[in-house]
Amino acid sequence: MYEVLKKCGEPDAKQGNTWIYIQGNMRRILTFRADGRLQRIESVRN
Repeated sequence: MYEVLKKCGEPDAKQGNTWIYIQGNMRRILTFRADGRLQRIESVRN
């Protein structure tokens, strides 16, 4: 989580272990494991 925060900045939204970044017409949904390691990145068009 720390590395993502350092590289990408604060997310537009947080829901538990899920962070959402909005970049233009794309939404990046990052899911973290309980230990803080990145588990999944999903890209969705708005």
